[in-house]
Amino acid sequence: LFFAVYFPAIHFSVQQIWSTPLFACCLSLLILTLLELRARPTASTAVAVGLLAGFTALVDAVVVVSYPLIAIWLYVTLARDHIAIGKLLGTACLAFTITLAPWLLRNYIVFGRYVFIKSNFGHELFLGNNLYASGSYAAPRSKESLTVTEKEFLSRSEEHSTNEFLLRKAVNFISAHPDRFWRLTL
Repeated sequence: LFFAVYFPAIHFSVQQIWSTPLFACCLSLLILTLLELRARPTASTAVAVGLLAGFTALVDAVVVVSYPLIAIWLYVTLARDHIAIGKLLGTACLAFTITLAPWLLRNYIVFGRYVFIKSNFGHELFLGNNLYASGSYAAPRSKESLTVTEKEFLSRSEEHSTNEFLLRKAVNFISAHPDRFWRLTL
């Protein structure tokens, strides 16, 4: 309630749009549309689900992990006619793909290879899997586990080369310390 009337907060919310509120809004709309699809399974609602799923994935790609579970949930709950449900899910998948296509094409042109939505997976995986990782995002000492040569290489590298290098470092760390990986993950 305080932030609703606190003038600097009002000014900031008008000047800066963060992805978190946008993601929450998109996810809420997606859930509402999924419930609508479950109640009235029509092709137009399936297209709306696909478009919203694609846009929500562009806002924050982490949601894509839940899409197979959502598809299974829809298939099981709408088990009246499996062929019709398959067509609706196919329609939603097509709309999802069409929504993502321009961004995936852009990534291919920029990076010269296929990159799904975001290109920073290697960096993110390395942040959580190195000698100084603590299982908390609040402990950013990951750069201390790099040698001076590696730091110099990363300072000269492009984004995709940096992420590929850090991905290899993280995977090597995980394979060398599987018990530590599972403790950090849990």
